[in-house]
Amino acid sequence: MEIYQTSKPYNKMRNNYVGDYIYHPGVDLFRFIIAEMPSDYQALVFLHEFIEAYICWKEGIKEEDIAAFDKAFEESGKDGEPGDQKDAPYYKQHQIATVFEMIFAEKLGVRWEDYENHINSLGE
Repeated sequence: MEIYQTSKPYNKMRNNYVGDYIYHPGVDLFRFIIAEMPSDYQALVFLHEFIEAYICWKEGIKEEDIAAFDKAFEESGKDGEPGDQKDAPYYKQHQIATVFEMIFAEKLGVRWEDYENHINSLGE
Protein backbone atom coordinates (compact mmCIF):
# COMPACT_ATOMS: atom_id res chain seq x y z
CA MET A 1 0.00 0.00 0.00
CA GLU A 2 1.17 3.50 -0.83
CA ILE A 3 0.17 6.63 1.05
CA TYR A 4 0.49 10.01 -0.59
CA GLN A 5 -0.27 13.31 1.12
CA THR A 6 -0.30 16.78 -0.36
CA SER A 7 -1.70 20.15 0.60
CA LYS A 8 -3.47 22.84 -1.36
CA PRO A 9 -5.25 26.12 -0.64
CA TYR A 10 -8.61 25.65 1.08
CA ASN A 11 -10.49 27.24 -1.81
CA LYS A 12 -9.04 24.58 -4.17
CA MET A 13 -10.32 21.61 -2.12
CA ARG A 14 -13.00 19.51 -3.83
CA ASN A 15 -15.36 19.98 -0.90
CA ASN A 16 -15.86 22.35 2.04
CA TYR A 17 -13.59 20.40 4.38
CA VAL A 18 -9.94 20.79 5.39
CA GLY A 19 -9.15 17.14 4.76
CA ASP A 20 -10.02 14.77 1.97
CA TYR A 21 -8.97 11.32 0.88
CA ILE A 22 -9.31 9.10 -2.12
CA TYR A 23 -8.54 5.40 -2.22
CA HIS A 24 -7.34 3.99 -5.54
CA PRO A 25 -7.90 0.22 -5.22
CA GLY A 26 -6.34 -0.69 -8.57
CA VAL A 27 -2.94 0.53 -7.36
CA ASP A 28 -3.55 0.13 -3.59
CA LEU A 29 -2.99 3.84 -2.97
CA PHE A 30 -4.44 6.26 -0.43
CA ARG A 31 -4.23 9.89 -1.51
CA PHE A 32 -4.78 12.53 1.19
CA ILE A 33 -5.31 16.21 0.40
CA ILE A 34 -5.05 18.64 3.32
CA ALA A 35 -5.84 22.36 3.22
CA GLU A 36 -2.83 24.63 3.64
CA MET A 37 -2.57 25.69 7.29
CA PRO A 38 0.15 25.87 9.93
CA SER A 39 2.15 22.63 9.96
CA ASP A 40 0.80 21.27 13.25
CA TYR A 41 -2.76 21.82 12.05
CA GLN A 42 -2.04 20.01 8.80
CA ALA A 43 -0.52 17.12 10.75
CA LEU A 44 -3.63 16.91 12.93
CA VAL A 45 -5.97 16.87 9.94
CA PHE A 46 -3.81 14.27 8.18
CA LEU A 47 -3.81 12.01 11.26
CA HIS A 48 -7.59 12.27 11.51
CA GLU A 49 -8.13 11.56 7.82
CA PHE A 50 -5.67 8.66 7.81
CA ILE A 51 -7.24 6.94 10.81
CA GLU A 52 -10.77 7.46 9.53
CA ALA A 53 -9.94 6.33 6.00
CA TYR A 54 -7.96 3.27 7.07
CA ILE A 55 -10.62 2.02 9.48
CA CYS A 56 -13.33 2.59 6.87
CA TRP A 57 -11.26 0.68 4.32
CA LYS A 58 -10.66 -2.21 6.74
CA GLU A 59 -14.35 -2.36 7.62
CA GLY A 60 -15.56 -2.20 4.02
CA ILE A 61 -17.18 1.23 4.16
CA LYS A 62 -17.05 2.52 0.62
CA GLU A 63 -15.67 5.94 -0.22
CA GLU A 64 -18.60 6.60 -2.57
CA ASP A 65 -21.06 6.01 0.31
CA ILE A 66 -19.13 8.49 2.45
CA ALA A 67 -19.03 11.05 -0.38
CA ALA A 68 -22.76 10.65 -1.04
CA PHE A 69 -23.58 11.15 2.64
CA ASP A 70 -21.30 14.20 2.86
CA LYS A 71 -22.87 15.74 -0.24
CA ALA A 72 -26.42 15.20 1.04
CA PHE A 73 -25.40 16.67 4.40
CA GLU A 74 -23.95 19.78 2.74
CA GLU A 75 -27.05 20.22 0.60
CA SER A 76 -29.30 19.92 3.67
CA GLY A 77 -27.83 23.12 5.12
CA LYS A 78 -27.29 21.53 8.53
CA ASP A 79 -24.50 22.84 10.76
CA GLY A 80 -21.56 20.80 11.95
CA GLU A 81 -19.55 17.99 10.45
CA PRO A 82 -21.21 15.17 8.56
CA GLY A 83 -19.12 12.56 10.40
CA ASP A 84 -20.66 13.71 13.68
CA GLN A 85 -24.15 12.71 12.51
CA LYS A 86 -25.18 9.40 14.06
CA ASP A 87 -26.58 8.21 10.73
CA ALA A 88 -23.28 8.80 8.90
CA PRO A 89 -21.96 5.53 7.45
CA TYR A 90 -18.61 6.37 9.03
CA TYR A 91 -19.82 7.85 12.35
CA LYS A 92 -17.85 5.47 14.63
CA GLN A 93 -14.71 5.72 12.52
CA HIS A 94 -14.90 9.53 12.55
CA GLN A 95 -15.32 9.56 16.33
CA ILE A 96 -12.30 7.31 16.83
CA ALA A 97 -10.22 9.51 14.52
CA THR A 98 -11.28 12.61 16.46
CA VAL A 99 -10.13 11.09 19.76
CA PHE A 100 -6.67 10.39 18.30
CA GLU A 101 -6.60 13.88 16.79
CA MET A 102 -7.36 15.43 20.19
CA ILE A 103 -4.67 13.38 21.92
CA PHE A 104 -2.14 14.37 19.26
CA ALA A 105 -3.16 18.05 19.57
CA GLU A 106 -2.50 17.92 23.30
CA LYS A 107 0.92 16.34 22.71
CA LEU A 108 1.78 19.06 20.17
CA GLY A 109 0.64 21.81 22.54
CA VAL A 110 -2.17 22.89 20.20
CA ARG A 111 -5.19 24.38 21.94
CA TRP A 112 -8.22 22.60 20.50
CA GLU A 113 -10.30 25.80 20.52
CA ASP A 114 -7.65 27.70 18.53
CA TYR A 115 -7.39 24.84 16.05
CA GLU A 116 -11.16 24.67 15.50
CA ASN A 117 -11.42 28.45 15.19
CA HIS A 118 -8.72 28.46 12.55
CA ILE A 119 -10.45 25.72 10.57
CA ASN A 120 -13.81 27.44 10.81
CA SER A 121 -12.31 30.74 9.63
CA LEU A 122 -11.07 29.20 6.36
CA GLY A 123 -14.53 29.15 4.83
CA GLU A 124 -15.27 32.79 5.61
